[in-house]
Amino acid sequence: MLMKLAPKKHNPRNFYLSVAAAILILCVGRYFAIESEREKGTQLALLAQQLSQLNATLPKKVDRLTTLEYVGLSSSDTIFYRYQVNMKESTLSEEERANMEAGLRSGLERLACKETKFLAAMRKYNIHMEHFYRARDGELFTIEIHADQLSCPESKR
Repeated sequence: MLMKLAPKKHNPRNFYLSVAAAILILCVGRYFAIESEREKGTQLALLAQQLSQLNATLPKKVDRLTTLEYVGLSSSDTIFYRYQVNMKESTLSEEERANMEAGLRSGLERLACKETKFLAAMRKYNIHMEHFYRARDGELFTIEIHADQLSCPESKR
């Protein structure tokens, strides 16, 4: 009975094995984190290069009033589009501005939903789009599109 109450001798091998396992798990996790960051950096560099090539061909007429002036990567997680609208901001009422913004937002969201590969990359690398519209005499509005907030209809195959 007294032998059962006596402290047991612990085998130091188990302690060293658990420390080695913890270090191994930390190293493997760190390796995959570094690889993920490296892949994200490579993809962002490729995206920035493609956007600069696209930007070189601008300005592009979107419609009779709107011209796309600039496309670029801003703060490594935002694709920034700048549009010039050929009208004065002061000529629009608040209701007209809200209707214009809602119409453009729905069109941009539909367009984003059609680009499934691009949308998947946006989700994977946590990138969003920002569309900035300005008039001749001031800012009209900014539309942000986040891939995880879009409700895209399922594509039929």
